[in-house]
Amino acid sequence: MYQLLDSRTITIRSLDPSDAAQAVKYMKAMYTDSPYLARYGDEWNTNIEAETMFLENAGQSPNKLMLGGFIDDELVALCDFSPLGSAYKMAHRCQLGISVATNQQGNGIGSLLMKTLLSAAKQTGYEQMELEVVRSNNRAVQLYRHYGFREMGTIPRGFRYRGGYYEDLFLMVKEL
Repeated sequence: MYQLLDSRTITIRSLDPSDAAQAVKYMKAMYTDSPYLARYGDEWNTNIEAETMFLENAGQSPNKLMLGGFIDDELVALCDFSPLGSAYKMAHRCQLGISVATNQQGNGIGSLLMKTLLSAAKQTGYEQMELEVVRSNNRAVQLYRHYGFREMGTIPRGFRYRGGYYEDLFLMVKEL
């Protein structure tokens, strides 16, 4: 349990199959609300049964981690890391994902999640953590830079929006 900047407390813990309904609801809201995630809300078609199976599998993997942030038993943030590949030449690298509910941003949740992910990735044996982030997502880019991620390149027009415009993606890397 951690105290947030606004004095509320948050619990960060591994998600388990019993969290599937909350995870489906949370991700549907995030995909609907955030222009920075990889899909639109109407493209999120996962049901509770599929999410339950996903969380069961994730919980059994020795090199993946999926965490949720809970305030008053409500899921308000998700983060994870997973391997980029299982072959020896890539098994030292993982990718991360992180999201915080729009109405909970600015309270230090992203920093807590990042600290937790970095520590757990090191303990798992990863040597490098990687991510892609929408270039204009200033809050996320600042968070990643604060924790030592460096821009290694740009994917021009990496996101295509339905409004007919594109956004570049930064490739960011941190050696653990």
